[in-house]
Amino acid sequence: MSEIEQQEKLLTRKQFSELVIKYKNEKQLGVIESVVNVCEERNIDTADVKTLIDSTLKGMIEEEALTMNMIKGSKANLSSFL
Repeated sequence: MSEIEQQEKLLTRKQFSELVIKYKNEKQLGVIESVVNVCEERNIDTADVKTLIDSTLKGMIEEEALTMNMIKGSKANLSSFL
């Protein structure tokens, strides 16, 4: 892998969030599915994505998970997952 490819793979939390939101809006998908798809496109292990999720993205994931009844509670805490 060239140095340019390595630099492109390294993402900050902000860059990752922007990619996910852009992907979500362009493809009209949910946040969770968008995170998974961005990870697949960038060859990022979904088990390692925890370090790339900022508070904004975490809130969006939490809201979607609550809406889809994936987690219980009106104000569930994702800290144990993320």
